[in-house]
Amino acid sequence: MKPIPVAVINTSKIVTDAEVAQVVKALQVQVSEDLAPRWKVDAALQFVPSGRAPPARSWLLIIGDDTDISDLSGYHNVAPAGVPFPGTSDGIPYGKAFVNTSMSYHVATSSSTAQPNRA
Repeated sequence: MKPIPVAVINTSKIVTDAEVAQVVKALQVQVSEDLAPRWKVDAALQFVPSGRAPPARSWLLIIGDDTDISDLSGYHNVAPAGVPFPGTSDGIPYGKAFVNTSMSYHVATSSSTAQPNRA
């Protein structure tokens, strides 16, 4: 299976690029060892430092500070059947995880990257 390119973008003012880069390494292991065999889809995660543009056509995982949807510390734009639906104006699927919101709910931000979390 060809991995889907996923750019992990740090827009947070709370966590550093170095901290997010370490999480990306751990997420890559989780995706390739746990998700890929079960769901028959793999991803190649690439860390994108603050202020840099992601590679074209990569799916996006955005690490921010505060949620933009009430009561969610993280979410992704995937339909109930597991099929991604267009997320950005050019149709790129994305997920978001929020550091400050996760901390206020006593949820690890790394957990919010993997699944939607509600307070």
